[in-house]
Amino acid sequence: MSAVERKTLYFTSSGKANTEALLKFVKDHAEDRGVNHIVVASTTGETGVKASEVFKSFNVVVVTHHAGFTQPSA
Repeated sequence: MSAVERKTLYFTSSGKANTEALLKFVKDHAEDRGVNHIVVASTTGETGVKASEVFKSFNVVVVTHHAGFTQPSA
């Protein structure tokens, strides 16, 4: 039987104060696993900028969404 052990990071409170710590945690994991591609969700672009700074040697894709819809979708 084989097993895989993974580290998990939990924060005691939510918010953007956790972003940098999470990105560094993910970077360590990616380096350990040989991952070269990172996808980051960012509403305002702030997380995308931080990710591009942390993941300098990685291929980074920042995904956003449309904000400020004028009416509810059908």
